[in-house]
Amino acid sequence: NGDNNDDCNDSSGSNLCKTACTKYNDWIKSKKTEWDGMSKYYEDVKGMDQYSSPDGVDYHAVSQPTAIKYLNQKCNKEIDGKDNCCHCQKLGKDNTSTSPQTNNDPLEHMEKVV
Repeated sequence: NGDNNDDCNDSSGSNLCKTACTKYNDWIKSKKTEWDGMSKYYEDVKGMDQYSSPDGVDYHAVSQPTAIKYLNQKCNKEIDGKDNCCHCQKLGKDNTSTSPQTNNDPLEHMEKVV
């Protein structure tokens, strides 16, 4: 959940495990920082036109309430939260796939993870 509640310094574990745990915690903290920045930027620009947005991009059609919901919409549920959980190859492309999906909001709990 992004909290550093695990015990990487547990004296009963191996040094290899402690090292891996510390590296993972450092990595997940950096990803949380990235995600927080992206989410805030999304909140700042959603619904803005090219003249109002800080980067001159037209975001007027971006209307999902959160970055998670926007990514789910843009990825057309291509991210399943299991096998394809970290990227959407078709982001920014028109994706009209009608294949059945088992998880309608695979990124729904992203903020609880990072």
